Amino acid sequence: MKSARPQPPVIIMVDDESGVLRAFEIVIRRWFKNVTLLLFENPVEAWQELLRTTPDLLIMRDRMPGLTGQEIAQRLMDRKVTFPIIIGGGWPPTEEWVNEYTNENPNITFLRYPCTTEEIYERLSKYLGASDSPPQFPKATGNYP
Repeated sequence: MKSARPQPPVIIMVDDESGVLRAFEIVIRRWFKNVTLLLFENPVEAWQELLRTTPDLLIMRDRMPGLTGQEIAQRLMDRKVTFPIIIGGGWPPTEEWVNEYTNENPNITFLRYPCTTEEIYERLSKYLGASDSPPQFPKATGNYP
């Protein structure tokens, strides 16, 4: 009898800015080939999917129309979910909320936008493990023309 192959990790990504969504998609697909990636520009549609699907990782923007990342995270925490949640953005009150909430739940973290591909990779590796093809990031030398 064959053993069942493990299912690829499921990542749900929510961002109302299509350019940010696309940038994350490129990074994720480049370095984490064996994932199922569900992308949403509409946070209300993403919430409906979260009611049906338990992802291995949720990445979302802090400020979105209709439903903010903070509101989604709060709803999920009220449901006692255990999967990691990354809230990204540049709004200081959300970062403060996440940092405060992290004391209660270390699975929720904040990623300040704009961020580098190296920061994205490091955060994803923390939750997904090493990539199939780890990137080689140039080392900053401080010697700029």
